[in-house]
Amino acid sequence: MHSTTYSPKRYLQAEPKKMEDLLTQFFQDLIPSIIRRIGAGIRYLIYRRKFTYNEILKKDWNGRIGLIFIVLTVASLIWITQ
Repeated sequence: MHSTTYSPKRYLQAEPKKMEDLLTQFFQDLIPSIIRRIGAGIRYLIYRRKFTYNEILKKDWNGRIGLIFIVLTVASLIWITQ
């Protein structure tokens, strides 16, 4: 007869690793997506009549534009508060 034992110590050691992996994957997917959507939103304001939002979202450079916008916003806030 085979008996399985429950070890709470082993379970608790494995659980934080799963949660850490989940949070890591969540932020690795979330942050670039937000940056890309900010860039697409800025491009949509510029190219409103030529392209739809979905067409702009598929184009390159949205992430770079979004990142530049965030960096300039943070730099402006730092400069203004000094």
